[in-house]
Amino acid sequence: MHTGVRLAGTFGPADWSARSHQLQTAPPPTGLWKQTVKDYLVQRIEPRYLAPIADLTKLNRLRGEGFSVATIQCALIEFLAALRAGENYKYKNPDINNFEYKNSSKLFTEFLANQAPFSNTFTAAAAGDFYRDIRCGLLHEGQSKNGWLVKKGSRAGVVVDWGSPCILYWENLQDAITAYLKQYYRDLEIDQSLQSAFIRKYNHLSTNAI
Repeated sequence: MHTGVRLAGTFGPADWSARSHQLQTAPPPTGLWKQTVKDYLVQRIEPRYLAPIADLTKLNRLRGEGFSVATIQCALIEFLAALRAGENYKYKNPDINNFEYKNSSKLFTEFLANQAPFSNTFTAAAAGDFYRDIRCGLLHEGQSKNGWLVKKGSRAGVVVDWGSPCILYWENLQDAITAYLKQYYRDLEIDQSLQSAFIRKYNHLSTNAI
């Protein structure tokens, strides 16, 4: 067990190197992908994303913490999109033939428009609006843009009210993220294309683990 530089939980790059080798045997040991989900995905996103969102939700002060939640959610969505595609961010001279990207717009919007349950809310155009006015607005300026409001929850269960103004309900977005993760965990155990993308992404992460 690695206790220095961390990739997920107490697992470090050397641990991942050994696990990656095991996963790429033909066939991998029974149950290894299910264990890998627990070891390397759950233990990465739980403390970094899901637990902070849960802590902010518990405050229930309705004094603007929803902006912090939505900011974390956008970062998590981008990670999940990159993980599904097995793509890695590179600021200078990204090589698209080597699964590298610089501008996240296409990655982010296609993920929302094409992956359930997000696709129940977002068309390609709507995902573009969300990326520009919520994701970029929050990450770059600390505010939503073009009149978007950020509210806690909708009794109707909608993630976004596309009225005027548009309203993001971050509690409902979190429900969608939870539903996506449950399905992704199951799919990752059997889908070889997702497995290849996962290994590609984690090979990259292991070279920059903190």
